[in-house]
Amino acid sequence: MYSPFGESSGGGGGGGAGNASTFPNFLAITFSSSNFASKGAFFKPIVDITVSKVIARINADTTHTYKAGIYELNGSRVIQAVTGESATQVPASTAILEMVFPVADIVLLAGTVYYIGITRTDSTTTFSMPIATGNNASDEGNQSGMPLAPYAVDTNSTAGARVASVSPSVSDTILISGLSCFGVGIIGSF
Repeated sequence: MYSPFGESSGGGGGGGAGNASTFPNFLAITFSSSNFASKGAFFKPIVDITVSKVIARINADTTHTYKAGIYELNGSRVIQAVTGESATQVPASTAILEMVFPVADIVLLAGTVYYIGITRTDSTTTFSMPIATGNNASDEGNQSGMPLAPYAVDTNSTAGARVASVSPSVSDTILISGLSCFGVGIIGSF
C-alpha cells in the first residue's frame, strides 16, 4: 500500500512482517491555534510495532526548533514513560511542510496506549504549535481512521491531544483537543 513518504505499507503473504505507516488525510487543512507547545494523537497498536520515523504536517518556521516524541500513558492520560524522542530539528524553509523525524528504533507494545506528539522546543508552554488539524467527524483518514497501520485508537478518545510543555515528561497530563485531530503519524515495521 502507498505511504505519502515513499515507503510501502502492508506485509506480503507468508512473511508475518510488514511496514506500518499512519498519516491523516485531511480534506481541508487548517492549523491549530490553541496555546500548547506539544500536539499530537493517542494511539494503541494491535501488534508490536518498531517505529523508525515520526511524521507531521506543520506550518513550519526556520526560526523555531521542533522534535517528535512517543510517550507511554497510564489509564488516566498521564505520561508514565518517555518511550523515545527524535533529535531537535530546524525546518529547511518557512512553509507548510510534512516534516520527518527519524527516531532510534522504538518498539511499541500491542495493547499499550501512547501519545505521539510534535513539540516546539524553543517556545514557552503556551505557544500555539501550528500543526495541521481536521474535524474527526468528517475528514477521511482522521484520528479515528488513519490508514495503513495495524493499530487502534484509544477508545476513550477519538480526538487529538496536547500538552502544555516544551519537553513532555513523566507525570505530564495529556489533554484532549475537542473534535479536532492533529496531523501526526509514524513509519515503522511489525
